[in-house]
Amino acid sequence: MIYDIRHVTRYAYEFPVSSATLSLRVTPRSGPGQRCLDRALIIEPHPETLRVGTDFFGNSVTMATIEAGLVSLTIEARARVELSRPVVAPAGTSPPWKEIAPSAVGQP
Repeated sequence: MIYDIRHVTRYAYEFPVSSATLSLRVTPRSGPGQRCLDRALIIEPHPETLRVGTDFFGNSVTMATIEAGLVSLTIEARARVELSRPVVAPAGTSPPWKEIAPSAVGQP
């Protein structure tokens, strides 16, 4: 199954802000059962610098710096994600836990 995801964050500042440094973690990551097919990040006003890296946990991090004064900020993240997770059995179709508990602790 493929999902198109869109997330928008908007800030409206009470007073003008001279600059902003952003650390954004808004990109879905690929892993077991999930694959990020495409992604886009739209920032308004447009940042002067943009760096993409990976944090300690393997998440994509985008660092952006806006030097111009701003009274509003909009961050839009778009992604297309493919899920391929195994189907889970419907509730009530597996044995009761009391029947399988002994095998979990090595008892017959």
